[in-house]
Amino acid sequence: MRGITGLGVGVLSMLACRQTVVIDQSAIDGGGGGGVDSGDGGPSFCSGPPTEFFEPPEVIVALDRSTGMGSALGVARDALELYAMRYQKVVRFGYVDFPGAGGLCTPMCGACPGEITPPPQTPNLDGFLNALHSCDQGIYCPESGLRPTNAALQSCAYVFSRRDPYRRYILLITNGRPDCAMGQSSGCSDAQTTISQLAMNAVTTHVIAPGQIDPNTTGPCLQGLAISSGTYHPAPTLAELTDVLGSLTRSIAEDACDLDPAVRIDNPDLVGVFWQGSPIPQKRNGSDGWELLNNGNIRLYGMYCDWLITNGPGDLVVYPTCNPPPPPH
Repeated sequence: MRGITGLGVGVLSMLACRQTVVIDQSAIDGGGGGGVDSGDGGPSFCSGPPTEFFEPPEVIVALDRSTGMGSALGVARDALELYAMRYQKVVRFGYVDFPGAGGLCTPMCGACPGEITPPPQTPNLDGFLNALHSCDQGIYCPESGLRPTNAALQSCAYVFSRRDPYRRYILLITNGRPDCAMGQSSGCSDAQTTISQLAMNAVTTHVIAPGQIDPNTTGPCLQGLAISSGTYHPAPTLAELTDVLGSLTRSIAEDACDLDPAVRIDNPDLVGVFWQGSPIPQKRNGSDGWELLNNGNIRLYGMYCDWLITNGPGDLVVYPTCNPPPPPH
């Protein structure tokens, strides 16, 4: 990541690069350029193969597991598992907790973040779930009231620095002031600096503060972490914590409905968008359907976005040019 230096997390070795997901169904497009039933008795012949789309959104959960979290820690884990399983077909989930059993911390600090689990390159939730519940599986998890928040954020920055800037998020779940700062009493400012650097590299950080805020946290510390990027969500009750995590993960999943094609699309009248072989209509007057955005992306709305989030992109095909195009619906 340009702009973030001296992270001190060199034990990570992920060298991920941008990949594309080829959305191609030979049964639908006839191997590219074949006919597709328009749904009204007439075929719509597309002049080329379907386009490709770039990776889905990625999120790294940075979870505070200090003693100050109390019962909110278990509730957060349960909610994260629930929503990760719900949205796993369109979102890639990574995880780091703090304090943890890792060794990525400064010598003057008595606590470190755990080893980070990066978002996978292909749909797979095993790594995330194993990391989320590692403390329940006989893995040593140190008990501490310290929060090495900035070190955990820098681990996230290192992972994202190896990937192209495309729909990347951090869910920072903590209810107290960051500790283990480079200077005296600078935990909040150090973490805010890292979050600002992440924002300059297109990483959005949402801060969720569950339960009772640690009494040692004075001033707008936690709110300040979200000023430069993302949003701040206090969750005083456990039910609110579950709701906030559900709302944020759903919002991230909806990013998958903003399709970024590998080819430039300028004329919506030539585009064919199909779900399971049936044409999806253009969005008109608030109806469900698809729309060509000013940046050349195609956005799905309503039930079509819901279908994509629930089922993944395997049944979705987009042709940049059809001749003739599908009839309007």
